[in-house]
Amino acid sequence: MAAGRVLESWKEIAQHLNRNVRTCQLWERTQGLPVHRLDGSPKARVYAYAAELDRWLEEKFHEKERAGNGRHVLPSLPRRNMVLIAGMAVLAAGAIGALAWLIDRQAKVRWANDVAIPEIERLLLTPDKERAYDLAMRTEGIIPSSPHLAQVMPLVSGTLSIETDPPGAEAFLRPLGQPEAEWRSLGLTPVTVRLSLGPKHWRVERKGYATAEGSVPISAGQPDKVSIKLDEAGRAPDGMVRIPGEVCALPQFQISSSPSVWIEDFWIDRTEVTNRQYRLFVEAGGYTDPRYWKHSFELDGRPLSREEAMGMFVDSTGRPGPATWASGTFPAGQDDLPVTGVSWYEAAAYAEFAGRRLPSAYHWNLAAGMLREMDYIIPLSNFDGQAPSPVGTSGGLGPFGTTDMAGNAKEWCSNEAAGQRVNCGGAWNEAQYWYFLFDHYPAAMRAANFGFRCMKDIGPAEAAERAHAPLKVRPEPDYAGMAPCSDVVFDVYRALYGYTKTDLAPRLESRQDWSPDTVLEKVSFRDAGSDERIIAYIFLPKNFRPPYQSIVYFPGSSAMSLGSVFDYMTIKNREVELYTKRGRAFVLPVFWNTFERLKRPLPARSRQFLRDRMVRHHRELSRTLDYLETRPDFDAGKFAYQGLSWGAYAGPIHLALEKRFKAANLAGGGFYWEMHAPERGSPEWDAVNFAPRVRVPLLMQQGQYDAFYPLETNARVLFRLFGTPEADKHLVVYPTGHSVWLLNESRQDIFDFLDRYLGRPNR
Repeated sequence: MAAGRVLESWKEIAQHLNRNVRTCQLWERTQGLPVHRLDGSPKARVYAYAAELDRWLEEKFHEKERAGNGRHVLPSLPRRNMVLIAGMAVLAAGAIGALAWLIDRQAKVRWANDVAIPEIERLLLTPDKERAYDLAMRTEGIIPSSPHLAQVMPLVSGTLSIETDPPGAEAFLRPLGQPEAEWRSLGLTPVTVRLSLGPKHWRVERKGYATAEGSVPISAGQPDKVSIKLDEAGRAPDGMVRIPGEVCALPQFQISSSPSVWIEDFWIDRTEVTNRQYRLFVEAGGYTDPRYWKHSFELDGRPLSREEAMGMFVDSTGRPGPATWASGTFPAGQDDLPVTGVSWYEAAAYAEFAGRRLPSAYHWNLAAGMLREMDYIIPLSNFDGQAPSPVGTSGGLGPFGTTDMAGNAKEWCSNEAAGQRVNCGGAWNEAQYWYFLFDHYPAAMRAANFGFRCMKDIGPAEAAERAHAPLKVRPEPDYAGMAPCSDVVFDVYRALYGYTKTDLAPRLESRQDWSPDTVLEKVSFRDAGSDERIIAYIFLPKNFRPPYQSIVYFPGSSAMSLGSVFDYMTIKNREVELYTKRGRAFVLPVFWNTFERLKRPLPARSRQFLRDRMVRHHRELSRTLDYLETRPDFDAGKFAYQGLSWGAYAGPIHLALEKRFKAANLAGGGFYWEMHAPERGSPEWDAVNFAPRVRVPLLMQQGQYDAFYPLETNARVLFRLFGTPEADKHLVVYPTGHSVWLLNESRQDIFDFLDRYLGRPNR
């Protein structure tokens, strides 16, 4: 087949030859013009190759020369007078130029419709938003009135307006998280521009004023706006940024009544307080100067004297300082790490020393951007990591220039809640969702991931006191007073989760040596109630003999925001090898709407959606066991369930229905509040009805200060409700918050439990 540009109709063929359609059809019949048909029939759609037509035409001119009589072998029009011929020649030359332009234009239009728009739609399904935008802008220059393109453009571009007080500042922009990218000038404020989707780093500069910066998401379907008051150079306190005031309310999920509070403009530290900064407080005698310690001390409800408190606030060598320090200072090279291991009292004392105060939860949420769509910060922040990072280096820039409000160190706030003190933002070793929630801990607690930052009022401090008032934590329902359903009713619920064991059609998608101790397999098999295939990642021990004991794992809710299991803490930090090194297989099914199977957008969290999701997940969990039973290298009599947080609260449902599990570990679980929300709750997945039907040996691990599933009013009630014999159910409480799985002692308790009920693996 000839190569080159394809002409797809008689009209295009005629334009290429500078003839009318009827003449070209005559040439095909009488002169052998090389025109092709799709199926060979006379009425089929025609096409031709421009290169073939050009060669044919050239040969015809050569035939004229060979004839020697000056006559053209192609049919020609009658002779006209020379003036007319000359005029026609001029017109023909212009027509040829116009025709060339039209041919080129038509080729570009075809490219835009047939190539560019489909490619844009493909790129919309990938993270490459910049390329999708660039291609869309190029296409818009060719077919600006295209209805198809008009539907695509809102999906690849958004608008941003930047306003400053005073106006006339130069605005700059670059992609967020790309410090090597060049700044693009947008002009002087106020300015409105169209941009590609995705988070951006903005900056504004005006002579005589401090530079301001922050981040903005650039969303599809709605314009984004930045309004910022510029401060005269030297007015802002060192290391602080201005946060614009507005009405703020806290998440109702955790607070029983969160009054909306008007927050005036305020300053807040750009970064968390560092070891270097905190050492100034220590070296200035801050621990011995009573001027900075303005709050009464308390431990476990008992008042403490100042001397008793100071005896607690020492480093690992007994000298005044954070719990993470030694010999009165921090380890070498950690100057710019956030100071951690400090109690709320120490954080408040430092703030007094610095002439500042701790932010309220309202101020903290406003600075962190919680009234905005801030999911884009999480992938750039230090979550699920091994250690804190130097402040300001993670890339997680807030809307007004703060850094590390997501992850790195949990940050103390001023408010009291349930007799304890609030901290926000999550830490480097916690799950991403803690950015949107808050914990509350005893004010004297000094965990290795507790840090803080400070704020400073711009207006009168009295105007902000309402925001610093105690918070009322959402009360737990009376779970202890709820009665399980009857066996007859439960049989109806059980039937809802049933399925037919159809052909699994299993496939080994990949197999690799993951480490010296572990082989990683990716497998897939058919779901029983849909056309989808379930994915599972299986981590096999190298140095033990099959058949293997198996930990079948149900993850925490981070699975609903991460695009890959390899971004998930247990896998990313290779904690799975704690199991394979001890001889057990670790199986992680990719449940519907998690990791690689994420769906967007999701339906509303209605009663039906939550119930159907639980049913689907249970079916997929059981199908995973069906698959494992087909493999001789797995011991079908030694499956153990492990659920973390989300997987732990779902545990009672799965364990009551799936009898193939011989042991279960629930870490950080409890009754989930949505089970009893009027518009969302459903008895078909209420743990009250399922827990009494659980008989499997059980290890439940809980944090003493868990704000998500409070120990006494929630988790302990669920534990008592389980139908497991008392000798085989174990509740272990740790002096921590929700994330009990971070503790080494909690891991050892899991291994001891598995050894007891499954036996030691085969060497």
